Amino acid sequence: MKNALKIVLTIPQLILVYYFLSHWILKDLIWFDTNSAYYDVLMYSLFGFNVIAMIILIYRVLSFKNIIKPIKSEWVWILIIFYIPVSLYYIWQKDSELEIVNDDW
Repeated sequence: MKNALKIVLTIPQLILVYYFLSHWILKDLIWFDTNSAYYDVLMYSLFGFNVIAMIILIYRVLSFKNIIKPIKSEWVWILIIFYIPVSLYYIWQKDSELEIVNDDW
């Protein structure tokens, strides 16, 4: 996976983590308005971007031809269940490892 694609896939997760942390940690939310339409549009957009990124990552896992099926299915389930914390690890670390194993066959 090229670095540009890694950066593009990382942006939605970082924004989502920022908004989760700011919602739980900050008492006075600067970005939160009394009109919740802005908040709703923002959260639906973030959800949509993260679903698209998840689909791209799952497709990427399943596209490896020389990786055995249990490893691929394990990573698909890990990405689905623990998406937010694991997706950054997969994008920046595990994908490179799977590429090397896939090319060695």
